Amino acid sequence: MNTALEEPAEFVQSSGGDPLIVNGEAVIDRLPVLRSIFDQMAAEFSQSMQELTGAPVDFLVENVGAGRIGEVQNLFDAYQLAGVYLVEQLDSKVIVGVDRAFVIALVETLFGSNVADAFPDDQRTISRVECRAARYALDLLTNGLRGSLSSIVATTFELERFDDDLDLSGIGRKNAIAVTCRCKLRAFGRAGEALVVIPRSAFDPYRAALAREPKSEGSTPSEHWTKKLHDSLVQTEVKVLATMEKRGLTLDDIARFEVGTIIQLPISPTDLLKLECERQTLFWCELGQKDGFYTVRIVEFVDMNQEFIRELLGQ
Repeated sequence: MNTALEEPAEFVQSSGGDPLIVNGEAVIDRLPVLRSIFDQMAAEFSQSMQELTGAPVDFLVENVGAGRIGEVQNLFDAYQLAGVYLVEQLDSKVIVGVDRAFVIALVETLFGSNVADAFPDDQRTISRVECRAARYALDLLTNGLRGSLSSIVATTFELERFDDDLDLSGIGRKNAIAVTCRCKLRAFGRAGEALVVIPRSAFDPYRAALAREPKSEGSTPSEHWTKKLHDSLVQTEVKVLATMEKRGLTLDDIARFEVGTIIQLPISPTDLLKLECERQTLFWCELGQKDGFYTVRIVEFVDMNQEFIRELLGQ
C-alpha cells in the first residue's frame, strides 16, 4: 500500500527550471534511482545487524513517498526517538526516526531477551538502555545510507541532535517538499518502523544521476556494484575442517583413558585427509608439518559424483 502524501495539483519548480513534481509521488516517479538507494540502505542495515547478533533480522523498505514538511510532521509524531544528521555534501539535514515497537524489537535482538512491558507503552518513558540502542541503530542505518549514496556522491553524516521531541521545521519550510522512506523491522516476533526524511532540495544537484532508468537486460553491469558484490562474497568467513579417519571406541575404552594415553588411529602419514566446509567435502589433502605447525596440503579436488558412487558401493 502506497502511503505517499498527496499534494495539490501544482508544479513545484526545480533548481533547473523544469517541473520536478506535480504531486508527492511524482518525486519518486522522476527519480527512480532513489528507491534502489533506500533498498540498499535497508539491506546494509540488515546485514550489519545479523553480523552483530547472529540472529535473523528482516529490515525492508515499506514505502518511498514525498510530501510537504508540515504534513510529514504529522506522520513523524508517531515516532518516539529521532536523530538529526548534518550532511554537508547535500547542503542539508537528514532526520531518522524510530517508533517504540522498533526500539523494543531492537533491544530483544541485541540482547536476546524478552522485553515485556509490565504496563501499557504510553505509561512509561523509554529507558536509557533503549535510547542508547536506538542511537546505535540510527548510526548503522545512516552508515548504510551513506554507503548507498556513494554511487551518486560521497557523504558524511554528523549527528547533530538525538531526542524524543523533534520539529521537522529544522530541515526546511513547512510547504517545502521532503522525500520519505518508511522501513519495517521484523525480529523475534516483533515489528517496528523507522522513517527517513530528506528535503527534496538535497537531491536537486544530482537529478541527472537519480533520474537514470534501470538498465535493460543484457546491458553491461555497473563496475561499482559488481566489485561491491564480489568483495562481499569473497570476504565471507567460512570454517573448514580437516578430518582424519575415525576409530570406533566404546564407553569402556573412554572410561579407561588417563593422562598420557595414546590413541592409535587407523591412518598412515601418507593417507589423504578430507577438507570439509559445512559438511561438504571439498578437497583431499596430505598431512604435513611446516615451521612447527601441522599443515595440510591440497592434493586434488573432490569429484562429488564419484564420491556419491563410492558411497553407494560402500567403499
